Amino acid sequence: MKVLRCDPPRQRLEAGNFCSLDLIAREAEIITFHTPLTHSGDDATFHLADSEFMRQAEQCRLLINAARGGVVDEQAVVEALQGGTLLAAAIDCWEHEPDINPRLLQYAFVATPHIAGYSAEGKCRAVAMTLDAFERHYGVTVKGKPVVDAPLEGVTPRSIGEVMSSYNPLNDTSLLQADPSQFEALRNGYRLRKEVR
Repeated sequence: MKVLRCDPPRQRLEAGNFCSLDLIAREAEIITFHTPLTHSGDDATFHLADSEFMRQAEQCRLLINAARGGVVDEQAVVEALQGGTLLAAAIDCWEHEPDINPRLLQYAFVATPHIAGYSAEGKCRAVAMTLDAFERHYGVTVKGKPVVDAPLEGVTPRSIGEVMSSYNPLNDTSLLQADPSQFEALRNGYRLRKEVR
């Protein structure tokens, strides 16, 4: 797999292979967003994937938004899916949560209630990172910090079956598509899953 990275703030600060968003739109077959949502400045990310981006993304077969709602222009994605320019979309973050776009929900291959990071280990890592920052800022030691039972560098699964047996996003998609008004209930009552070991 050839990986293309677009990260203008990092590109200005460090050496490495970065490319333009236009190049990603033109060449990438899978495009995934992992950025904060910002509305101003040189690197604003609001509607980063807009209708012009989608027109350029003729090679894209799967668009994934696991960043923030609003990074992807949902109307542009719906039009690309309807027109066949884009074959599939996986949406975890929605622009107007919990009132999510019903048309995008209908067309999305994967549609989850903003739970991409909801693993037991992910929650544990988030708590540990927060407590580490708290300790650094206040110069204190917190007793009983959680121990993260997962490698920070990830794992190399033996097969796609191993990954799919750990979590099948289509189950969550079915629940959300069946009743989008349950977005908050599905998110807030989510049973934490274990990560692939």
